[in-house]
Amino acid sequence: MRPRLRHFVRTLLGVSLASLATLGPALARADESPSPAALTAPELATESPAPLPETVSLPLSLPPALSPAASELPKPDIPPPEPAPAEPAPPPTPSWREHYTLGPGDILDFSLYGQPELDRGQVFIRPDGRVGYLQAADVLAAGLTIDELRAALETELAAYHRHPRVIITPVELRSKRYVILGKVVDKGAFPLEHPITLIEAVARSRGIETGLFEGNTVEMADLPRSFVVRGNRRLDLDFEKLFFEGDLSQNVGIEPGDFIYFASAISNDVYVLGEVGQPGVFGFTPRLTAL
Repeated sequence: MRPRLRHFVRTLLGVSLASLATLGPALARADESPSPAALTAPELATESPAPLPETVSLPLSLPPALSPAASELPKPDIPPPEPAPAEPAPPPTPSWREHYTLGPGDILDFSLYGQPELDRGQVFIRPDGRVGYLQAADVLAAGLTIDELRAALETELAAYHRHPRVIITPVELRSKRYVILGKVVDKGAFPLEHPITLIEAVARSRGIETGLFEGNTVEMADLPRSFVVRGNRRLDLDFEKLFFEGDLSQNVGIEPGDFIYFASAISNDVYVLGEVGQPGVFGFTPRLTAL
């Protein structure tokens, strides 16, 4: 037994030594190779990464066949700019029918409250539109209402009287007038002391003139040629509708400075000739007919 055991041990030791002889150089080379942490920067730099694939640049503009025309492009919906706010219109001037304003020719009475000895009557507003009372000798009155004139006089008199209270009483208002001429009974310029209409103006002139024509009483005014002028324009009025048909829409209010004219019918003639009983020239009247 012992010789066999020795032979087995020797064989096993031989195999082990042979294996160590074979692995020894490989282990020595592994010990001599540097670790990844021991590599220097130049050695790392030499290992460049793999090159990336080249990028392909696409054109930013479409081909001519695919690009839309400028006129076909949708236009942005931009709202139009808002217009600038219009300046407020000045307030209309109050009519003389609402607030009577004084003017040259008006006659006033003045008094100071509590001092009857300072009363002044029949004071005219001068042609320059001014008036005087006591120490207030030159106060503009034209274009003012009675209340405004009172306040202006009290301001002037406050330097001479303690708390003056002026009383103004209109006597005659002559500054606002209208003129009516032509075939009316009373012609002339009439004051507008209060608002009146065209019919009232004719009635104030005692109506349209009348005369005898072929034994009949006729009006001597030619209504189709009569008119009213206001400022520089002729009003669009139909006198026949007003006086013959009673159309009161033609009955306008009279304003200061209006000119009313009733044309004469005497100057209109009609010639009747031929086989008639009395050929000749006849006066024309608005109601004249062929019979």
